[in-house]
Amino acid sequence: MSVQPLSEAEKCQRLSETQLCLGLTSDDLVTLASRLREVTIPAGKNFIEHDSCTNQVFVILEGQVEVAIPLVGNRGQTVLAKLGRGETVGEFALIREARRAASSRALTELKVLVTESDDLMKLFEVHPRIGYLVFRNLSRIIVDRLVDTNMAVRNVMSQMSL
Repeated sequence: MSVQPLSEAEKCQRLSETQLCLGLTSDDLVTLASRLREVTIPAGKNFIEHDSCTNQVFVILEGQVEVAIPLVGNRGQTVLAKLGRGETVGEFALIREARRAASSRALTELKVLVTESDDLMKLFEVHPRIGYLVFRNLSRIIVDRLVDTNMAVRNVMSQMSL
């Protein structure tokens, strides 16, 4: 059974439901959607590898992703987050070119919209309003994740001192 790809209108509708696209107009969404392609990732696949040099940014349409980092000394890994519909993964690639800080694995089959950060940056040069809004939203997403991480560290440290 073959699944039909999303129409441009459906792609825009799905983007409008994400935190990354808050405040974008219908025209902005059409412009942004033109740079994103739909991809299906099978369950269990690592599609971002820790320490790799990739620049892809993913918007999750369907499914769930586990984001994990390796522990020091080959002692396994720790899960930082589980992300789902409407969330982004790999978005740090928009901010800086660096090796990936974490791995991302599809917990279920994923349907995502994906693009390369270089392509988005070119779009933002031509459409600075879109770039401003995406980066403003991205800042909020990162701050929320930092707060969650800080709380997790606090909880671990509190348990260690008992």
